[in-house]
Amino acid sequence: MTQELKLPEPTAEKTFDGDFPLLASKAEIANLLPMKFILATAVYLLMGLVLAWGILLMMGGNPWLLIVAGLAYLIAFSKIGCASH
Repeated sequence: MTQELKLPEPTAEKTFDGDFPLLASKAEIANLLPMKFILATAVYLLMGLVLAWGILLMMGGNPWLLIVAGLAYLIAFSKIGCASH
């Protein structure tokens, strides 16, 4: 018994199913998910490097990078992390 997946017919109006429009094919959606993961990983690593560099500069008495990086992290966390709630 093989069950076939039936997709809804695309419409001219703007209808969204979750985060993806109805007009997007499954192949396009499958290609977006790994790219989002890679981009999120790259941003996470970059933010970690900037925070670590800010900590090193703070040891020398220069707190500007740590303050800016900390604020950027908090803003990104509040905008992206709380967007789904």
